[in-house]
Amino acid sequence: MSVALRRPAPPSATALFVMTLALVSLGLVMVYSTSGYIDAGSSRLGHDAFFHLRRQVRWVLLGLGLLFVMARMDYERLKKFALPILGLSLLLLFLCYVPGIGHKANGQWRWIRLFGFTFQPSEFAKLAMVIFMAKTLSELREDEIRSFMGGFLPATLITGVFLMAIVMEEDLGATFVLSVIVWLMWFVAGMRIPHLLSLVCAAIPAFLFFILSSPWRLERILAFLNPEKYRLTHGMQLDQSLIAIGSGGIFGRGLGEGLQKYYFLVEGHTDFIFSNIAEELGLIGCTIILLLFMAIVVVGLSTAHRMPDTFGSLLACGLALMIGIPAMVNLAVVSGCMPTTGLPLPLISYGGSQILINMMAIGILMNIVYHRCKTVDPRRKRA
Repeated sequence: MSVALRRPAPPSATALFVMTLALVSLGLVMVYSTSGYIDAGSSRLGHDAFFHLRRQVRWVLLGLGLLFVMARMDYERLKKFALPILGLSLLLLFLCYVPGIGHKANGQWRWIRLFGFTFQPSEFAKLAMVIFMAKTLSELREDEIRSFMGGFLPATLITGVFLMAIVMEEDLGATFVLSVIVWLMWFVAGMRIPHLLSLVCAAIPAFLFFILSSPWRLERILAFLNPEKYRLTHGMQLDQSLIAIGSGGIFGRGLGEGLQKYYFLVEGHTDFIFSNIAEELGLIGCTIILLLFMAIVVVGLSTAHRMPDTFGSLLACGLALMIGIPAMVNLAVVSGCMPTTGLPLPLISYGGSQILINMMAIGILMNIVYHRCKTVDPRRKRA
């Protein structure tokens, strides 16, 4: 069933778009606020005060275009492309290691560079896995989903391939987020609790192994456990983040008046942008952001609950988790509740990959909302 967006927009779809636009707009303002001073001092690199802002505006405009395209395309058509999309995402993950295409930054091969654009494939892998899992689980009978050989094992093997590909890029944060998203989709689909708990038991020692086998990951854990002791070394980022959050108070220092962005807080326009928001906009600004993220997740999950078809329900659930889980992890990191993971704040942090993929996810979710509002639930009709 095709959904025509020329009809009046349902309130929840309009709300989704408005909330997304609010977060993206705030992100643009804060990207400029946190990067303008440093860019102005980097003229030797060809930068000016608007260098990062210009690049982010381009990504946002492209993201808006993709959002409207996905909002117009019937989400049911994604079933046909679920497997090719999954294959493409896996190919992109391995292209990170191809000379001339893979791009290394901060010591890790997590990006590819094509035609002058740099892209992080792990972001696309999240969307691909959500679409594929929604399609696969929706085509299984309830007894197949609950069986070990019919549902649990194939889903685990496919997910494991992607998780290992991301782990090879030394991106444990993205691995954790993708694991949680897929695990929760399995839970919603009705997989047996013992099967799901067995994965948790297997994942804990695996994560411990990857942490202990990497000196820089172990340093992050030690800094998280004792930030005061390591505040001048491995814990400096977290220490400066807490200073920024604490100094903002209720109303903040004022837009553009933050101090931590002056070379105190590294990555202040990417992973730790929320710390600068807290410093400049205070508790009020932070609360607004939290409420916006919560509202997007609530709209997505309530849509999933009311969808008449299993594919649309699981897809809406996965897309809501795609926005909510990374946001929750990022906020936990910058507030000292989790070790540093290197994950951006969705729709707000500087970076083209997360902007494009998350806005595509919002566009698909908008289309699902349209579909739900234009489709009569057969169960209600019988009632």
